[in-house]
Amino acid sequence: MISAERFCAELDARGVGLVTGVPCGWLQGPLALLARQPERYVPAANEGAALAIAAGAELAGQRSAVLIQNSGFGNLINPLTSLIDTFAVPVIIFMTLRGWPRPEDDEPQHSLTGPTTEPLLSQLGVGHQVLASGDDGLARAWEAADRARAERRPYAVLVPRGRIGRVEEPQPDDDPSGGGYDRGQAIEDLVPWLRGSAVFATTGRTSRELFTRADSPAHFYMLGSMGHALALGLGAAISRPDRRIVVLDGDGALVMHLGTALTVGAQAPANLIHIVLDNRTYDSTGGQPVPGPADWRSLGHAAGYRGVHLASSPAGVARAMATATDEPGPRLVVLRVTRSGRRPTRHPLAALGAGDLAARFHTALEGAAAGSRSRPGEPEVSMVSRPLPHDPPTPATPDPDTLRGEVLKTVAELLADEGRPVEVHDDDVLADLALDSIALMFVLTHFERRYDVAFDNDTLRPDRYVTVGDLAAFVAEQVSARG
Repeated sequence: MISAERFCAELDARGVGLVTGVPCGWLQGPLALLARQPERYVPAANEGAALAIAAGAELAGQRSAVLIQNSGFGNLINPLTSLIDTFAVPVIIFMTLRGWPRPEDDEPQHSLTGPTTEPLLSQLGVGHQVLASGDDGLARAWEAADRARAERRPYAVLVPRGRIGRVEEPQPDDDPSGGGYDRGQAIEDLVPWLRGSAVFATTGRTSRELFTRADSPAHFYMLGSMGHALALGLGAAISRPDRRIVVLDGDGALVMHLGTALTVGAQAPANLIHIVLDNRTYDSTGGQPVPGPADWRSLGHAAGYRGVHLASSPAGVARAMATATDEPGPRLVVLRVTRSGRRPTRHPLAALGAGDLAARFHTALEGAAAGSRSRPGEPEVSMVSRPLPHDPPTPATPDPDTLRGEVLKTVAELLADEGRPVEVHDDDVLADLALDSIALMFVLTHFERRYDVAFDNDTLRPDRYVTVGDLAAFVAEQVSARG
């Protein structure tokens, strides 16, 4: 193994003045040491930007290096082929070999990039080698990079797992995210507000945390393609204006492709809520700092979000989400959190294959009730929601039997969203179905929005109804009496 101290000493010996990149846990050691030299190490938003930053330093006369992982190789290709190659800028790239040599030993999102990294570099004409063990291996890699540099060519050093050592990092006395609000707790506090929504959870621990705490067929756990959760959510929101779409994002992931936020603002989907967990670190790769915005409110408004809501406590989450779910979007909700002290205990793909996960999500959206909304707790005011711009006109009042059937169908779809697909009948007992006040709010809000009626707070008490038939009869009575 090459120690992190030896790796950084070699950077010094080779005259590298600037280092930039996007973190990988396999490079935790060098990154931890470089973070102590902020004037030297530049955290980049994504791999392509890192390569361009390094190229700028080279053009200005300073030798530079890039540290990334191969899962982001795709982001690297554009500047590698059209900038580095075109203008003959020599840059050394240290790239970890995720998914290599055995793709099955790593995360599934690395199964393709692992075996194709070397062939792609060869196809692009980029010299490279796998970093061998020990100081001699590091020296040989630098000698090859120096030869490529003499020819004004880039060079890639591919770093297998465990090839470079880690370092112990001191725990900071203060928390840069402020508030001491644990990320895992924040996700748990969000769970009731996600009921009835289609949720795209960003890669890394956020997806695992949500899966551990509240799995649902309507949750899509994105286990790769970092930075693209918001784009996924935008596509779904445009395609399904009748569904609320929630994107559960991380600050590092959002920064990686921040331009998508501008596209969201330009498209202005009224059914999109974008939640960002801001802990100012890349938590999944060791807590390296994120080059995140200092002023989320200004950023959100400049991007075109209709509202920006900040929170750093359970009460703050409730206030932010109450507004975000009651007003047209797109809405940006930023939760200031700390790095979670607990690792998520479950992995989405431990029980579900990637294809199965995508298929069940698709099925959940296809079979879900149109226009469903939900809000947890018992509100102090009527649940009447401001209609989305895409909402259809209020339909004519159907006959009571049709309304009763619609209530049963809505309850069945709610249960299916929760992973409990059952056929619902009039004589089913609400308590047996675990329909609490939050679930009742989901059902009743659907009818409020669809038929322009208002239910008071008393309707949210589960003990008011014994069976689903009782609930259906009440809704039919209220809708029939509207006007």
